[in-house]
Amino acid sequence: MKQGKLTEAIGEFQRAVDLSGGDASYFAALGYAFAHSGDRHRAQAICARLQTRAASEYVSSYDIALVYLGLKQKEKALTWLNRAYEEDDPNMNFLNVDPTLDDLRSEARFENLLRQVGLGQ
Repeated sequence: MKQGKLTEAIGEFQRAVDLSGGDASYFAALGYAFAHSGDRHRAQAICARLQTRAASEYVSSYDIALVYLGLKQKEKALTWLNRAYEEDDPNMNFLNVDPTLDDLRSEARFENLLRQVGLGQ
């Protein structure tokens, strides 16, 4: 996706969702790709479905944060990342290296989160 091949990325993420039986992480990646392609409606629909699923099964708050980040809703993304921290989500170990989070790096709330996780200065 970072190479600008959004159409291909969407196709591959859709294939991953289909092959996995609807794995929430692949579904979130698809939502992120839709958001970056400008298809906000589909991205928002995926985000809503993930949150509905989270009421009855485990869905990583980190994954929901990524969809919000794709939608350029930084505050909501940070709120869901904080939930991921509270849930002890293992994905939090990737805060420093996940390029998807680059748009948050200058945010004070993100820097605080890094310190809480033990990755900040």
